[in-house]
Amino acid sequence: MVTQPGWNMFPLAPGGRVVTPIAGQDTVLWVAPAGSGLGLYWHNLGTGETQRLAEPSEAGGCVCRGYQQGDWVAMIETKPGATWWEVSAFNLTTGESVSIGRTDDPAILEELRPGAFAVNADGVVVWKDVVTEADGSIVETLRLRNAVTGEESDVLSVRSPVSIEHVVMYEDWVVWSQATEEEAGTRGDVFAYNIGSDELFPIGETGRAWEPAMWGTTVVWKHADGQFADGDVFLFDLQAGQGRLLTEGAQVSQVGVGKGFVAWSSETEGVVIRRDLQTNADEVIGRGEVGWLSVGENTVVWMLDGDPETLHIAWWRQE
Repeated sequence: MVTQPGWNMFPLAPGGRVVTPIAGQDTVLWVAPAGSGLGLYWHNLGTGETQRLAEPSEAGGCVCRGYQQGDWVAMIETKPGATWWEVSAFNLTTGESVSIGRTDDPAILEELRPGAFAVNADGVVVWKDVVTEADGSIVETLRLRNAVTGEESDVLSVRSPVSIEHVVMYEDWVVWSQATEEEAGTRGDVFAYNIGSDELFPIGETGRAWEPAMWGTTVVWKHADGQFADGDVFLFDLQAGQGRLLTEGAQVSQVGVGKGFVAWSSETEGVVIRRDLQTNADEVIGRGEVGWLSVGENTVVWMLDGDPETLHIAWWRQE
């Protein structure tokens, strides 16, 4: 299926399961049944090509996250009963798979934490390592590894009750949110790190920032409304070092940013909205019960919630 600009969608096979569809560079990544567990699939919206990139190495396992930038896809795999996950990188051009590392987290038995992400910028992978110490305290470290050269370094470490969550990356920039146990899942602060200059600094220390996304040097996040995660969109320009509130009273559920536009979903209105950053004009590009939303350079991807046997991935493409 070759897509056209505008709103499109395609169904999964009956009984299929979608977990966090991710927009790449005119591509979509999603999780669905593969072999004896859940695997990672890749779809090119321009050519219509679909590939199964990975399936679990053990029965009942899950390749549960994927993140593409350039020729590389970073992914994580969990195994039944394990308290850790493995991080790897896959090259779409050569078919090469590189082991990046593994991390321990006792909470993985209960659920995959929001911060259990591996992100990459053309082969440079950043992931969150979690270690539980003898006294019960948890230390979380953002680690960086080059899949080509093997070079590895640490960005920073935090100790409980502070947690690193929602890590995103674009070229030399890494952005993430941090929260305390009381804030987790609703609000926190946002930080940025430049790999080239080794600079780390806060960009959203309001205690109300959550779930950052980025494209280029533009970062957006949810500005939480009170004690709840839903709120408005805040935009920050890393080059200018300035930010501004983009919406007011929007009740945004999820937000992302592409080349020259921002897109968000609103559960209260049941719509996906795209805002042109040059004209400041809003456009409704999708309707329905919106699940996970992700934005690539020129693509918005979201999951339409509903009956598991009729799940759809919907997307919007600009010319």
